[in-house]
Amino acid sequence: MSDNVISLTGSAVVQRKPNESCVSELRALLEMAEAGEIVGFAGAILHGDASAAYRVFGTVGGYGMVGAVECVRSHLVDINRSED
Repeated sequence: MSDNVISLTGSAVVQRKPNESCVSELRALLEMAEAGEIVGFAGAILHGDASAAYRVFGTVGGYGMVGAVECVRSHLVDINRSED
């Protein structure tokens, strides 16, 4: 795809390319899940077009998961504040 593609709204179209760090970490998580070390997941996702989503699946009950998600939320807030 050309570098000068413009969307119907006039903004540049995001060129999607894999983030090698993300791919590597996801592969490691998949290996852990296949080994039975990970049985549930809750996480945020940033898509190539800068939209965000979340996924929750597997066994995710318990306050330990809530605490882990809160740690991630706090870390993301810190990252965003440092970018301002």
